[in-house]
Amino acid sequence: MTSGQRRPPCPSRPSRRPLRPRGAALALGLLLLAGARPGIGEEVLYVTDERAIPVHSQPAPGAERVGELAAGTAVEIQRIQGDYALIATAEGLRGWVANRLLTSRRTAAAELEDREATARALRQAVADKRRQLAARREAATAAPVPPAAPPPARPRLPLWLAVSAVLATLGFIAGWRWHRRRVRRRLGGTLGR
Repeated sequence: MTSGQRRPPCPSRPSRRPLRPRGAALALGLLLLAGARPGIGEEVLYVTDERAIPVHSQPAPGAERVGELAAGTAVEIQRIQGDYALIATAEGLRGWVANRLLTSRRTAAAELEDREATARALRQAVADKRRQLAARREAATAAPVPPAAPPPARPRLPLWLAVSAVLATLGFIAGWRWHRRRVRRRLGGTLGR
């Protein structure tokens, strides 16, 4: 290759050249015309964490204001035009809002409200369960307690078994002494005493 020629781009590496503004605008326009934006008319977005955002009658910053939306308000996107989106709220407010002020994620304030409501419901459930437990304990102490059964008696050793054990022990001792005396006589008294 000579110094004036450019090397052809490697197909495995992406090009590092930035996208030209006209090409990006054309690609975005084609995507919007093709309906690539998912669920316009059904998509629900939320107002960002700004305190209140203006709702305009037309998609322009200087247009007449028809209302304001608080942070975390859910809005339905009906149409997108440039940097503005035509929105509608559940309360019936309809107008244009800047796209940058809308997000698909719920705001931290809305999430906090939901979590606090869940915590209140759980605290109420715990209080109800404690009241039920206290009522059951009170009912248990008020009810008469049946007398406790006596502990089972230890099984006693039958008399015949005790007598036979003593007799067997005495017989063993007597037999051992008799055997020792007999061995001593046979060996002539050499067995140690």
